[in-house]
Amino acid sequence: MAFSKQKITVLVVDDEDDLCWAFGTGVIGEDFDIVTVNTGEASLELIKENKYPIIILDSKLPGIDGIEVSKITKGISPDTKIILFSGYYDREDKEIQAGLKSGLFYDFLCKPFEFDDISRMIKKIIRENT
Repeated sequence: MAFSKQKITVLVVDDEDDLCWAFGTGVIGEDFDIVTVNTGEASLELIKENKYPIIILDSKLPGIDGIEVSKITKGISPDTKIILFSGYYDREDKEIQAGLKSGLFYDFLCKPFEFDDISRMIKKIIRENT
């Protein structure tokens, strides 16, 4: 998926309102258009209607979890790059390693993370796809 030169829209999925607010109000929202939702189900509805080249996704969500959202998303939009983050999983967990190896996740971050790390990842994805 080649990205256009216009501002990239990033979908952020997290059940914590404060974190969604932080993403959307300048933490990375200055460089990218940010759309936020609080559930996996809501994210899938948006993904069915819109193309999001990049999704930042919490692994633990109410209802359908982030790992399952990733699998469904890749079926709908295989070129979407997913950055999974978690306060539950560790990068070395078998499920995370399998997702990274298979390309299900572009990258993985443990909470707490630095928003600069997410911004750098997004910029790297854009460089690789323009």
